Amino acid sequence: MKSYPKPLIQGAIGGSKEDFSKLLECCIKDIIYLATLHSNQQEAEDIGQEVAIILQRKIHTLSDPNRFSQWLSTVVRNASISYMRKGYKLKNNVELEEWMEQERGKVDKYSMEGMEFLPEKYVEDQELCSIVIEEIDKLPKTQKICLSYYYLQEFKRADIVEVTQFSPMKVSNALRDGKKKLRDALERRLGDTLVFSMIPVGTVPTLARVFQELQTAMVQPESCEQVLQASLARLALTETARHGAM
Repeated sequence: MKSYPKPLIQGAIGGSKEDFSKLLECCIKDIIYLATLHSNQQEAEDIGQEVAIILQRKIHTLSDPNRFSQWLSTVVRNASISYMRKGYKLKNNVELEEWMEQERGKVDKYSMEGMEFLPEKYVEDQELCSIVIEEIDKLPKTQKICLSYYYLQEFKRADIVEVTQFSPMKVSNALRDGKKKLRDALERRLGDTLVFSMIPVGTVPTLARVFQELQTAMVQPESCEQVLQASLARLALTETARHGAM
């Protein structure tokens, strides 16, 4: 599970504005990237500001600081859906109903969690890494979302089910099919033979490092800073208005 500074989370829950601002700075990049899974870049930046407002209003309701990562991801997802309901469409014409699916199914024991296929050279060589990123971007939306949560947020399958509201079967299939589709695409494009195998416990998967590169490529520092400052400014105005009404 991806972790954020626990003292900042606890301080923000307790009402510290300084800790909340620092916490928002720590997670703004993740917020924008997760929003891009549901929208385009400009919309993701708008959603990021909405998420900041929601976090400031709701973080005191978080009873367990250790579940901040899941809670944050759920807030981003719900804010994205709310944003789209105001008249925006999901990227790639994916229907909204797909995101609201709540059916429960049998867990697919062939989801290949823990199975990896990508050698180290695919992240160490910038050209190869760029090719992997290109192929990830071509994956079907559901697969890209589930793999992003799995590798970037370090979510287990159950966490992905909770945040996305996809069925357990759908998440398992997306993880399995996404990996296989990506491997097959790389084999066709590069002529390599890539074999699935279990990675040692405690080892960071090469795909996790590639997804980090993808996130960095999609969410530029200036974008993070712009959204952060705009969000803090909106929060300050909201706070001023609230005090003025008292």
